[in-house]
Amino acid sequence: MKNIYSLNRLAAMLLILTYACQLEAANDYTLNKTESKTFSKNVVSTPGSTLYIEDSQADIYITGTNSDKIVAQAFIEISDIKPELREEFFDNTELILEPYRNGFRLSLKTPQNERKYHKRGISGFFSMLFNINNGFSISTIFRVQAPQKQSLKIDNKYGDIDIKHIEGELSIKNTSGEIFIENSSGSLELRNNYAAIEVSDFSGQVTVRGGSCPVSLENIKGDASVYTNYKPVKFENIDGALIINSQSCEITGSQVSGDCSISSSYKNIEVNEVKGSLNIDGSSCPISVSEISRDVFIESSYKPIKIYDVGGKLKVMGSSSPVTVKHVGRDAEIRSSYKEINVEHVGGTLDINGSSCPVFVSDIKKDVNIISSYKKITTEHVGGNLNIKGSSSPVYFTDIKNNVSIRSSYKEIQGKNIGGDLEIDGSSCPVMVDSVGGNLDITNSYKYVIIKRSSGSLRVNGSSSPIEVTNI
Repeated sequence: MKNIYSLNRLAAMLLILTYACQLEAANDYTLNKTESKTFSKNVVSTPGSTLYIEDSQADIYITGTNSDKIVAQAFIEISDIKPELREEFFDNTELILEPYRNGFRLSLKTPQNERKYHKRGISGFFSMLFNINNGFSISTIFRVQAPQKQSLKIDNKYGDIDIKHIEGELSIKNTSGEIFIENSSGSLELRNNYAAIEVSDFSGQVTVRGGSCPVSLENIKGDASVYTNYKPVKFENIDGALIINSQSCEITGSQVSGDCSISSSYKNIEVNEVKGSLNIDGSSCPISVSEISRDVFIESSYKPIKIYDVGGKLKVMGSSSPVTVKHVGRDAEIRSSYKEINVEHVGGTLDINGSSCPVFVSDIKKDVNIISSYKKITTEHVGGNLNIKGSSSPVYFTDIKNNVSIRSSYKEIQGKNIGGDLEIDGSSCPVMVDSVGGNLDITNSYKYVIIKRSSGSLRVNGSSSPIEVTNI
């Protein structure tokens, strides 16, 4: 008896499903039809007042004009709903532009009871049977013309925001929609997630906060700050100071008139033409900078660091980073390990601390101090004193204007054209020197010592060392 009851119940459900499928097929063409309607409002606004758009889900386009009116239009497109419900929906929808706080608020009022707008037919049946919420489709576009001197406060989701020719305090928050700001001024604060931010030709302070947002800043007349992660940041022509605080962002840009501070990790950083100072903290970032007018400080690890044309002081703190430096106006300090260090054309003193780093140095105006081990050290054209402390490092030096002090072991030491005194402490190092203008003091063991053309006094302290001296 129970089996017969179950079979009858199953048959009834199959009949209902069959009817629902037929109904769905009959009405599908009406559900898929799309219709639209435009709503309009306008109001007279005073200069400096604020337009609020809050809790919206729309594409928003705002343009500043010479008029004293806010003219707003809402373009609404709706689909997947029966014709009679479309009319009811539009009849109960209203665009509102009302006084609010220190200005006006723009909002869109739509019917609150959404359940009666669910799809009919088979999908509606299953929605009712299993409580699935399959609603109709609606899209909204706000197009606003506002007085040029108008502040904005916008909180939006799932739509793009485009603003042009507005002067005021602009506070824009968006989620999953792009933001474009162009030819505007005042102050700008942007927040966004998961979509691009682009600001061009803005006069005033700019602050950008984003999560996984590509950011582009161009032609900014004022200070700019960017806080973001995981997506590229690009900048060009920032007439003020620039701060970029990011995580795992590729950063590229040029032309900053003030100081520039950048932090990131793991991605490429390339910065050119900064008139102020430059500070980069880039863990495991390849770094390339050029044409920096003032001081530069760079901290990184494991990736190449390339620096060209620094007008002030330079300090590089690297770990296992290859370092290339050309043209520094003042003093330079470099620390790294295990990778090559190449430095040319420094206008001040040069200090290098490079554990197990091959080192090449050329054209340094003042003193040079080098600490390294196990790798080749080469210096040429030094305008001050030269001090090298190496361990098992081959050492080569030429054209040193003042005094030279060399310490190493087991590897050869060769020097030529020293203007001052020369002191060498080279345990088990072959030593060859030529043309020393001052006194010469060499300590060595087991390896040969060859000296040519020395003008001052000569002292060689050798242990089992062959010694050859000519032209003293």
